[in-house]
This record gives sequence, C-alpha cells and structure tokens, in this order.
Amino acid sequence: MGRAIKHALANLTNFSGRDARQAFWYYVLFLFIINIVVGLFISIPMMVTAFQSAFEAAQSGMTEDEVAVLMTEQMSGQMGSTMWASLALNLLLTCLIAASFVRCLHDSDHSGWWAVLAVVAQLGAAAFTITQIGKMQELMAVTMNPHDMAAYFEGQSQMYAYGLVGWIAPIIVIVFGIMKSTDGPNRFGEEPFTA
Repeated sequence: MGRAIKHALANLTNFSGRDARQAFWYYVLFLFIINIVVGLFISIPMMVTAFQSAFEAAQSGMTEDEVAVLMTEQMSGQMGSTMWASLALNLLLTCLIAASFVRCLHDSDHSGWWAVLAVVAQLGAAAFTITQIGKMQELMAVTMNPHDMAAYFEGQSQMYAYGLVGWIAPIIVIVFGIMKSTDGPNRFGEEPFTA
C-alpha cells in the first residue's frame, strides 16, 4: 500500500504509462482518508462553536425555540465557509487523482481522455455548488425548524437532490476504475507493478 501511494505521489503530473487497479485503489483509499480527516478539522470547530453558543444561551434563560433559532443562524452562516472549504478540498483531490486515474484507464487499455468526463463532472458539480451556496443556507434554516415538518421534509429532499450532483464524478471513477486490467503489455506500456 505504501509503495502504491508513494508511486502515485511521485507521478502527480505523469499522464503516461499504466497503474494497476490495486495500486490505484490504494491511492484512492489514501486520498479518501485524507479527505475525511481534513473534513473533520473543518466541521468540528463549527459544531463546537454552535453547541457552545447554544449551551451559553440556554444557561442565560433563552427558551428552547430561541436556542434553536440561534443555532440555526450560526450553523447556516458557517455553512457557507464550510462549503467553500469543501469545494476547494474536492478540487485539490481532483488534481491529485487525475494522473493516477489516467494511468488506471491506460491499464484497462482505455484512452486517458475518458478522465475528462470525470473532471468535467467534478467541475460541473463545483460550479453548481457555487451557485447553490445561498440556497443551501436557506434550506438549512428551514430544515432546522422542528415546527414546520412539511418544509423540513421538502428542504431535506432538495438537499439530497443537490448532494447527488456531487456523485457523478466518483461514479465515473468507480466504473472505469474497476475495469479489468490488460494482461501483459498494451498500447500504453508494459504491465504495471502491483502494490
């Protein structure tokens, strides 16, 4: 596993040759774990701040509804920053995986140009996210209101629909990433090492 990660990181701009499926997926796992860790570092402070404010508000005598409104306002405001940070992280991960994905495509004897589908899908999801940040903040405020269940369920369904857009690029990577390797040499080079 370590060898696969080291190989991928050493070849971040190398779009030629082949990477075995196993090596590719070890590298994807590594990036996935990094994504989770960075995501926690982004979201935990937001949650701690919101709960700390809610606790202080409750101690000061605010009603449960007032505390809920306060938390909703805080989390909705911080959500914009969180979405921008998540967007930047996803674009960085796209750059980090691009060359390795192209080499994985080569391993199954597919043109690296198929990777453009995943990149375009990821950029499209990023553009869509940028246009929807304000709407997502509004939806969050609606979904945090426990007294309007109809609005809550409608807001949740809209949030799920927005979330599905971000899955297009990973599905493309999964579909092409699980394709069988070519045995022996192919038009992109010799059979790659396995991790």
